Amino acid sequence: MRLRPATLLVADSTPTQRQLVLRMQRRFKRPWDWLIVQSNSNGDLLQMASNQVFDIALIASKMPDSEDHESISQFMLRRPEIPCIGLVDEVPKAAPDSWPHPPVALFSRPLPPDLPARLRTVIELQRGTPLRQFQHDEDSVFLHGSHPEIVQARERAIEYGPGWEPIQVMGETGTGREHLARNIHTNGRRGRAFVYLYCRGWNDDELRRLIFGSSQHSGLLALAAGGTLYLDRAEFIPPAIQKDFSQVMDSEHPVRLIASTAPGIELAEQLGGGWRSIQLPPIRERTADFKELISRILVDLQWELGHFNLRRVSPEALEQIQRFPFSTDNLTELRRMLVWHSLSRPDQAVLEASDLPDWMQAWVEHQS
Repeated sequence: MRLRPATLLVADSTPTQRQLVLRMQRRFKRPWDWLIVQSNSNGDLLQMASNQVFDIALIASKMPDSEDHESISQFMLRRPEIPCIGLVDEVPKAAPDSWPHPPVALFSRPLPPDLPARLRTVIELQRGTPLRQFQHDEDSVFLHGSHPEIVQARERAIEYGPGWEPIQVMGETGTGREHLARNIHTNGRRGRAFVYLYCRGWNDDELRRLIFGSSQHSGLLALAAGGTLYLDRAEFIPPAIQKDFSQVMDSEHPVRLIASTAPGIELAEQLGGGWRSIQLPPIRERTADFKELISRILVDLQWELGHFNLRRVSPEALEQIQRFPFSTDNLTELRRMLVWHSLSRPDQAVLEASDLPDWMQAWVEHQS
């Protein structure tokens, strides 16, 4: 089934809105899964609130005493079912009294780099319109590669799948931690809910509402009943919420917890319980797997875009990619590079070394 993109309303009366939207799009791994609708004035915002369908609203405003906050209040009154996130110059200690209910979250400028992950968590509360990127068949969650730690992770995914004990997946960002979590879920709870929760950046009240629900929405814990609740960046769960998770694990709540963390974190010390752990290597240690990984990414993009022409990378480009020390987002960084190249040159079938980003070519030349 071809699902529609999630519709994100971005309302910002400042002249930097175009740059704001562009930065957001570049942070999405699959920008075509998001339809971003822009509102340039408070009047446009209220008109759109009356006659358009949105999954989530990101409304930027100035200081708490500005008229923009009144527009947010009116938007919430007209569309109380739409999750609203405020982007402000300074986060107040409490939501203004004029707002009918607390927003999902308030973010301060500059735009947080993990905004897509936070938006995705809020989208999970709107289960009727999931994004295509969150729908995976059995083959798409297979861990590709022959690195010894990848082979071991595949074996443990099969072994741990049917159980209920919590599982910790350790690795750097972009090493495939969610991929492995879905693999474990598929091996034990196929057909049940897999619910995503990004744990970093929320305050205690925001995170508690997301997990346990509010008067407007059921919490993610309830949505995951009988299935899996995936905790992305679980090391950032605040201490006040850690106690709540300990109670969930001590009860007979029918939810499987799988958590991703950076290497060297022991969740048992923070949340208690008998966590099983799996380690994933960074892709700079998997150069022998690069050709297979790139081929898989290109196959995925052909399925997702439908008119995707990039089929392979040249040997020279592959050699340069293998030499580059992906140290921030690993596979996510590699995928994002291929995505933006394909969008800028839709008719090109082969990625040549000269087509690689300037920052990658410059690093390789510097090392030569």
